[in-house]
Amino acid sequence: MLPRRYRTSDGLEVWVGKSDAGNDYLTTKLAAGNDWFFHIEGYPGSHTVLRTGGRKDPPQESVLEAAELCTHFSKMKDASRVDVHVAPIKHVHKPKGAKPGLVHVSQGKTVGLRRDHKRLERILNAQIKE
Repeated sequence: MLPRRYRTSDGLEVWVGKSDAGNDYLTTKLAAGNDWFFHIEGYPGSHTVLRTGGRKDPPQESVLEAAELCTHFSKMKDASRVDVHVAPIKHVHKPKGAKPGLVHVSQGKTVGLRRDHKRLERILNAQIKE
């Protein structure tokens, strides 16, 4: 149930859920503070969390790397452009009785991601092994 973990080029960690139950665990138990939540708008996929290390405004490259991972582990992985919803984890809530993997995001913004295969390859190669 533990997420996949990656290290961004800025040294922050990105955590990616592996299943609906893993998404719930990541979003409701592991993520905290100023961490950022990423999910593709309107499509199934892994919950992705950028561990901000307490920063309110993480480096842009880390945000783009997290968005790449979010897209890669979604039904939109073959798209060249995709809208990724980004919100502070404090604005992500699981409705009572909701099925595994379903959350409600009350605020946030949309990052229009133009896919970059070199960026994706770099972050995939930076997986943190247990």
